[in-house]
Amino acid sequence: MRKTYLLLAMMLTFATGMAQVTIETDPCAGADGDAWGGFMNVFELDGVTYAFGSGWGVADLKTTVDCAGGTITLQPNFNTYADNPDDPFWVDQTTGEGNKLMKASTIYADNSAVGQEITFTGGVGSYTLDGAYSVVAFVRVFNADFSTLREVTTPITGTGVFSVTMTEVEGTDANVQVGFEVVGANANPADEAALGSVVVGPVALNVNDAEIIGLSAYPNPAKDVLNVQTRTEQTGIAIYNVLGQQVLTQKLTGTNSAINVAGLKTGVYFATVTTDAGQQQIKIVKR
Repeated sequence: MRKTYLLLAMMLTFATGMAQVTIETDPCAGADGDAWGGFMNVFELDGVTYAFGSGWGVADLKTTVDCAGGTITLQPNFNTYADNPDDPFWVDQTTGEGNKLMKASTIYADNSAVGQEITFTGGVGSYTLDGAYSVVAFVRVFNADFSTLREVTTPITGTGVFSVTMTEVEGTDANVQVGFEVVGANANPADEAALGSVVVGPVALNVNDAEIIGLSAYPNPAKDVLNVQTRTEQTGIAIYNVLGQQVLTQKLTGTNSAINVAGLKTGVYFATVTTDAGQQQIKIVKR
Protein backbone atom coordinates (compact mmCIF):
# COMPACT_ATOMS: atom_id res chain seq x y z
CA MET A 1 0.00 0.00 0.00
CA ARG A 2 1.46 3.34 -1.02
CA LYS A 3 1.78 5.81 1.81
CA THR A 4 0.67 9.37 1.30
CA TYR A 5 2.66 12.20 2.78
CA LEU A 6 1.64 15.67 3.80
CA LEU A 7 3.37 18.07 1.42
CA LEU A 8 2.50 21.32 3.18
CA ALA A 9 2.02 21.78 6.91
CA MET A 10 0.80 25.28 7.68
CA MET A 11 1.31 26.92 11.03
CA LEU A 12 1.29 30.40 12.52
CA THR A 13 3.91 31.96 14.74
CA PHE A 14 1.95 34.29 16.96
CA ALA A 15 5.03 35.86 18.52
CA THR A 16 6.08 37.43 15.23
CA GLY A 17 2.84 37.42 13.30
CA MET A 18 4.70 35.85 10.33
CA ALA A 19 3.10 32.86 8.66
CA GLN A 20 5.30 29.79 8.27
CA VAL A 21 5.09 26.88 5.88
CA THR A 22 6.88 23.54 6.05
CA ILE A 23 7.41 21.70 2.77
CA GLU A 24 8.25 18.04 3.23
CA THR A 25 10.04 16.09 0.48
CA ASP A 26 7.35 14.28 -1.51
CA PRO A 27 8.45 11.97 -4.36
CA CYS A 28 4.80 11.79 -5.46
CA ALA A 29 4.33 15.56 -5.87
CA GLY A 30 2.17 16.20 -8.89
CA ALA A 31 1.00 13.19 -10.88
CA ASP A 32 3.32 10.47 -9.56
CA GLY A 33 6.25 12.84 -9.16
CA ASP A 34 5.97 14.86 -12.37
CA ALA A 35 6.00 18.14 -10.40
CA TRP A 36 9.76 17.67 -9.91
CA GLY A 37 11.86 19.45 -12.53
CA GLY A 38 15.50 20.05 -13.27
CA PHE A 39 17.99 22.81 -14.03
CA MET A 40 21.64 22.37 -14.90
CA ASN A 41 24.36 25.00 -14.51
CA VAL A 42 27.58 23.99 -16.30
CA PHE A 43 31.00 25.42 -15.36
CA GLU A 44 34.57 24.81 -16.36
CA LEU A 45 36.40 22.58 -13.88
CA ASP A 46 37.68 25.65 -12.02
CA GLY A 47 34.11 26.08 -10.73
CA VAL A 48 34.19 29.78 -11.60
CA THR A 49 34.06 30.07 -15.39
CA TYR A 50 30.44 29.72 -16.43
CA ALA A 51 29.60 27.78 -19.59
CA PHE A 52 25.79 27.75 -19.70
CA GLY A 53 22.63 26.94 -17.79
CA SER A 54 19.26 25.59 -18.88
CA GLY A 55 16.28 23.58 -17.82
CA TRP A 56 16.89 19.84 -18.04
CA GLY A 57 14.65 16.84 -17.53
CA VAL A 58 15.07 15.17 -14.15
CA ALA A 59 16.38 12.00 -15.79
CA ASP A 60 18.97 14.06 -17.71
CA LEU A 61 20.36 15.35 -14.42
CA LYS A 62 20.73 11.69 -13.40
CA THR A 63 18.00 11.96 -10.78
CA THR A 64 15.40 9.23 -10.35
CA VAL A 65 12.03 10.16 -8.84
CA ASP A 66 10.30 6.96 -7.67
CA CYS A 67 6.79 7.70 -6.44
CA ALA A 68 5.92 4.04 -5.85
CA GLY A 69 9.08 3.51 -3.82
CA GLY A 70 8.75 6.84 -2.03
CA THR A 71 12.30 7.96 -2.87
CA ILE A 72 14.33 10.41 -4.94
CA THR A 73 17.80 9.15 -5.90
CA LEU A 74 20.46 11.77 -6.64
CA GLN A 75 23.62 10.84 -8.57
CA PRO A 76 26.54 12.51 -10.35
CA ASN A 77 25.78 13.35 -13.98
CA PHE A 78 26.78 10.61 -16.46
CA ASN A 79 24.59 11.49 -19.42
CA THR A 80 26.80 14.18 -20.95
CA TYR A 81 29.83 11.87 -20.93
CA ALA A 82 27.84 8.88 -22.21
CA ASP A 83 26.32 10.86 -25.10
CA ASN A 84 29.51 12.73 -26.08
CA PRO A 85 32.59 10.59 -25.38
CA ASP A 86 34.51 12.07 -28.35
CA ASP A 87 33.58 15.71 -27.70
CA PRO A 88 36.42 17.60 -25.95
CA PHE A 89 33.87 20.06 -24.55
CA TRP A 90 32.52 17.28 -22.33
CA VAL A 91 35.40 14.80 -22.08
CA ASP A 92 39.14 15.46 -21.80
CA GLN A 93 40.43 13.41 -24.73
CA THR A 94 43.85 12.98 -23.09
CA THR A 95 42.87 11.88 -19.60
CA GLY A 96 39.45 10.39 -20.39
CA GLU A 97 37.96 12.33 -17.46
CA GLY A 98 34.84 14.49 -17.49
CA ASN A 99 35.67 18.04 -18.52
CA LYS A 100 32.90 20.13 -16.92
CA LEU A 101 31.72 20.89 -13.39
CA MET A 102 28.00 20.17 -13.16
CA LYS A 103 25.60 21.82 -10.71
CA ALA A 104 22.45 19.75 -11.08
CA SER A 105 19.33 21.05 -9.33
CA THR A 106 16.31 18.80 -8.76
CA ILE A 107 13.49 21.27 -8.10
CA TYR A 108 9.98 21.44 -6.71
CA ALA A 109 8.29 24.84 -7.21
CA ASP A 110 5.60 25.95 -4.76
CA ASN A 111 4.47 29.53 -5.16
CA SER A 112 1.72 29.03 -2.58
CA ALA A 113 4.56 29.49 -0.07
CA VAL A 114 5.36 33.03 -1.29
CA GLY A 115 5.51 35.63 1.48
CA GLN A 116 5.99 33.13 4.29
CA GLU A 117 8.89 31.79 6.29
CA ILE A 118 9.73 28.52 4.52
CA THR A 119 11.20 25.31 5.93
CA PHE A 120 12.12 22.44 3.58
CA THR A 121 12.72 19.09 5.25
CA GLY A 122 12.97 15.38 4.60
CA GLY A 123 14.90 12.23 5.32
CA VAL A 124 18.08 10.74 3.88
CA GLY A 125 17.76 6.97 3.76
CA SER A 126 21.07 6.17 2.07
CA TYR A 127 24.32 8.09 1.48
CA THR A 128 27.07 6.42 -0.58
CA LEU A 129 28.18 9.44 -2.63
CA ASP A 130 31.87 9.66 -3.48
CA GLY A 131 33.77 12.41 -1.66
CA ALA A 132 34.52 14.22 -4.93
CA TYR A 133 30.84 15.22 -5.08
CA SER A 134 28.63 17.24 -2.76
CA VAL A 135 24.90 17.64 -2.32
CA VAL A 136 22.82 20.29 -0.55
CA ALA A 137 19.14 20.83 0.15
CA PHE A 138 17.98 24.35 -0.69
CA VAL A 139 15.23 26.93 -0.52
CA ARG A 140 15.37 29.51 -3.34
CA VAL A 141 13.24 32.62 -3.59
CA PHE A 142 13.11 34.73 -6.76
CA ASN A 143 11.43 37.98 -7.70
CA ALA A 144 8.78 38.07 -10.45
CA ASP A 145 11.14 37.93 -13.46
CA PHE A 146 13.69 35.55 -11.81
CA SER A 147 16.42 38.23 -12.08
CA THR A 148 17.07 38.31 -8.31
CA LEU A 149 17.79 35.14 -6.36
CA ARG A 150 18.08 34.57 -2.61
CA GLU A 151 19.05 31.11 -1.43
CA VAL A 152 19.68 29.18 1.77
CA THR A 153 21.22 25.71 1.78
CA THR A 154 22.20 22.94 4.15
CA PRO A 155 24.77 20.26 3.26
CA ILE A 156 23.66 16.63 3.18
CA THR A 157 26.54 14.45 4.33
CA GLY A 158 24.89 11.31 5.68
CA THR A 159 21.66 9.60 6.63
CA GLY A 160 19.06 11.19 8.92
CA VAL A 161 16.75 14.20 8.90
CA PHE A 162 17.66 17.39 7.04
CA SER A 163 16.02 20.79 7.30
CA VAL A 164 16.68 24.22 5.78
CA THR A 165 14.76 27.44 6.53
CA MET A 166 14.39 30.71 4.62
CA THR A 167 13.60 33.48 7.10
CA GLU A 168 14.30 36.58 4.98
CA VAL A 169 10.87 36.98 3.43
CA GLU A 170 10.29 40.05 1.25
CA GLY A 171 7.24 41.58 -0.41
CA THR A 172 8.82 41.37 -3.87
CA ASP A 173 9.12 37.58 -3.70
CA ALA A 174 7.07 35.84 -6.37
CA ASN A 175 8.64 32.41 -6.96
CA VAL A 176 9.65 29.71 -4.50
CA GLN A 177 11.71 26.59 -5.23
CA VAL A 178 12.94 23.84 -2.92
CA GLY A 179 15.07 20.86 -3.80
CA PHE A 180 18.55 19.38 -4.04
CA GLU A 181 21.77 20.30 -5.87
CA VAL A 182 24.50 17.79 -6.72
CA VAL A 183 27.89 19.33 -7.61
CA GLY A 184 30.86 17.65 -9.26
CA ALA A 185 32.48 16.75 -12.57
CA ASN A 186 30.51 14.93 -15.23
CA ALA A 187 31.48 11.29 -14.87
CA ASN A 188 32.18 8.24 -16.95
CA PRO A 189 29.10 5.99 -16.75
CA ALA A 190 31.45 3.06 -16.18
CA ASP A 191 32.09 4.56 -12.73
CA GLU A 192 28.40 4.90 -11.79
CA ALA A 193 28.37 2.20 -9.11
CA ALA A 194 31.63 3.35 -7.54
CA LEU A 195 30.55 7.00 -7.28
CA GLY A 196 27.39 6.16 -5.34
CA SER A 197 24.22 8.12 -4.73
CA VAL A 198 22.05 9.87 -2.16
CA VAL A 199 18.51 8.61 -1.54
CA VAL A 200 16.06 11.13 -0.07
CA GLY A 201 12.35 11.22 0.64
CA PRO A 202 9.88 12.01 3.40
CA VAL A 203 11.12 11.99 6.99
CA ALA A 204 9.96 8.37 7.34
CA LEU A 205 11.79 6.68 4.46
CA ASN A 206 11.85 2.94 5.04
CA VAL A 207 8.32 1.62 4.54
CA ASN A 208 9.27 -1.99 5.31
CA ASP A 209 10.89 -1.03 8.63
CA ALA A 210 7.92 1.22 9.38
CA GLU A 211 5.52 -1.67 8.95
CA ILE A 212 7.63 -3.89 11.24
CA ILE A 213 8.20 -1.23 13.91
CA GLY A 214 4.61 0.08 13.82
CA LEU A 215 5.40 3.41 15.49
CA SER A 216 2.55 5.52 16.81
CA ALA A 217 2.68 8.61 19.02
CA TYR A 218 -0.16 10.29 20.91
CA PRO A 219 -1.51 12.74 21.73
CA ASN A 220 -0.22 14.60 18.69
CA PRO A 221 -0.21 17.60 19.15
CA ALA A 222 1.23 16.96 22.61
CA LYS A 223 1.38 19.36 25.53
CA ASP A 224 3.35 17.72 28.36
CA VAL A 225 3.68 14.00 27.59
CA LEU A 226 4.11 12.16 24.30
CA ASN A 227 3.25 8.46 24.43
CA VAL A 228 5.22 6.29 22.04
CA GLN A 229 4.11 2.80 21.06
CA THR A 230 5.90 0.26 18.83
CA ARG A 231 5.57 -3.40 17.95
CA THR A 232 9.25 -4.02 18.67
CA GLU A 233 11.47 -3.33 21.70
CA GLN A 234 12.42 0.35 21.97
CA THR A 235 15.97 1.43 22.81
CA GLY A 236 15.88 5.21 22.43
CA ILE A 237 14.32 8.37 21.04
CA ALA A 238 15.83 11.56 19.62
CA ILE A 239 13.76 14.64 18.83
CA TYR A 240 14.91 17.30 16.36
CA ASN A 241 13.58 20.78 15.59
CA VAL A 242 12.93 21.96 12.03
CA LEU A 243 16.54 23.18 11.78
CA GLY A 244 17.75 19.62 12.29
CA GLN A 245 19.06 20.38 15.81
CA GLN A 246 18.65 17.66 18.43
CA VAL A 247 16.59 19.05 21.31
CA LEU A 248 15.81 15.92 23.33
CA THR A 249 17.20 12.41 23.67
CA GLN A 250 16.18 9.57 25.97
CA LYS A 251 16.95 5.88 26.40
CA LEU A 252 13.87 3.65 26.22
CA THR A 253 12.83 0.10 27.06
CA GLY A 254 9.72 -1.91 26.29
CA THR A 255 7.15 -1.13 23.61
CA ASN A 256 5.27 1.66 25.41
CA SER A 257 7.04 4.81 26.59
CA ALA A 258 6.02 8.21 27.96
CA ILE A 259 8.26 11.10 26.86
CA ASN A 260 8.24 14.37 28.80
CA VAL A 261 8.03 17.13 26.17
CA ALA A 262 6.86 19.91 28.49
CA GLY A 263 10.17 21.72 28.08
CA LEU A 264 9.95 21.99 24.30
CA LYS A 265 8.79 25.19 22.68
CA THR A 266 5.56 25.24 20.70
CA GLY A 267 6.16 24.10 17.13
CA VAL A 268 6.89 21.20 14.77
CA TYR A 269 9.49 18.52 15.57
CA PHE A 270 10.73 15.23 14.13
CA ALA A 271 11.17 12.23 16.43
CA THR A 272 13.42 9.29 15.55
CA VAL A 273 12.60 6.18 17.58
CA THR A 274 15.17 3.37 17.61
CA THR A 275 14.06 -0.20 18.21
CA ASP A 276 15.55 -3.67 17.90
CA ALA A 277 14.17 -3.77 14.34
CA GLY A 278 15.60 -0.42 13.23
CA GLN A 279 14.54 3.21 13.24
CA GLN A 280 11.34 4.99 12.34
CA GLN A 281 10.71 8.73 12.21
CA ILE A 282 7.53 10.66 12.81
CA LYS A 283 6.52 14.31 12.78
CA ILE A 284 5.12 15.64 16.05
CA VAL A 285 3.61 18.94 17.09
CA LYS A 286 4.18 20.53 20.49
CA ARG A 287 1.41 22.83 21.68
